Amino acid sequence: MTIRVVIPSRYASTRLPGKPLIDLLGLPMVVRVYQRVVEALPECDCLVALDDRRISQVLDEYQIPWVMTRVDHESGTDRIAEVCRLAGWDQSDIVINVQGDEPLIPKAMLGAFVDFIEAKTSFEMGTISAPVESLSTLQDSNVVKVVTSREGKAIYFSRFGVPFCRDVAPESITLEGYKRHIGVYAYRVDVLSIIAKAPPVDIEMREKLEQLRALWLGVGISVMDWFAQPPHGVDTAEDVKKVISVLKDQKND
Repeated sequence: MTIRVVIPSRYASTRLPGKPLIDLLGLPMVVRVYQRVVEALPECDCLVALDDRRISQVLDEYQIPWVMTRVDHESGTDRIAEVCRLAGWDQSDIVINVQGDEPLIPKAMLGAFVDFIEAKTSFEMGTISAPVESLSTLQDSNVVKVVTSREGKAIYFSRFGVPFCRDVAPESITLEGYKRHIGVYAYRVDVLSIIAKAPPVDIEMREKLEQLRALWLGVGISVMDWFAQPPHGVDTAEDVKKVISVLKDQKND
């Protein structure tokens, strides 16, 4: 199978305007993400899906391939689906979505994810989970939880602490077996097209989780277990400071 990587990068951001071009220790964030992906997955074609010429001008300086997409996409999934159509990629190709605001995404995790995909005899869609490490995380609606079947496929994603323990007090729950979702996705191109063309569904709108549309449509989502939660992405000015601090530490190691 041919595995490709698309990094969706949107210029407009309510909290951080021009977020893809924020300087992170001498490099724009989108450039750092691209370089990290290429280092982790040198065998995979990688490009950036963008919506603003200001991003493409910077990418040209670093000789990074890109595709211009519409500005009105609701999600990165829709943006990647447009890239697949524009590029004319084969329906059996696999596309990995790596968010453009994840400059510290672990390279080992990306490599393991590709191995995980290639080991599947029949693959439709995939993502990653990590152990829930605290009760506060389990109860945090900003952290998405996932429940999987014995075959390792997603049964449900929720902002609620699922599975719910009926006979145990919330403060006494044992965390073993609880999984939090990591927002890296892979899709077979024809499956991605089906998901992108379908309208939002009730459970998706209630939870505000677009992956629930795939489950509702009957798509099998294979879930790779990773041993730890990767570093948080960049959503706020405080996140920028944290990432720069980590990059400085890595540079000094």
